Amino acid sequence: MSEDRVLVICDNPHRKHYLEHHIRVCGLYPIWYPNIMAAHLAIRADRFRMLIVDLGIPVEPKINLIKETMGKQAGIPIITIGKIEYLESTNPFPSYMDLIKLSSIEAFPELLRQYTRVVPIPPI
Repeated sequence: MSEDRVLVICDNPHRKHYLEHHIRVCGLYPIWYPNIMAAHLAIRADRFRMLIVDLGIPVEPKINLIKETMGKQAGIPIITIGKIEYLESTNPFPSYMDLIKLSSIEAFPELLRQYTRVVPIPPI
């Protein structure tokens, strides 16, 4: 089941709906949890094909979730949306190769379509 599940971290309902819609269009299944602690538990217990994080405020809990994902599910693609300047100035993920940073949510649908064609399913 991990081959089609995408964990979505987004606090804004309209943006979350937009992301989920485009994930479904690509034949994937978006998973969302009502709070960051539940998302941490999910990262520890379940396997996902990728992680999508809309970096709205607050940023730090989302950065911590990304770091935990890198440790628990190494190799899955992680797409961040927004806060490019923050990520570049703080460099919280210096060596993670599967991190894609988008400056705006509008670029997400095309990136996801391209990325899901070429990304192998991570091993369990």
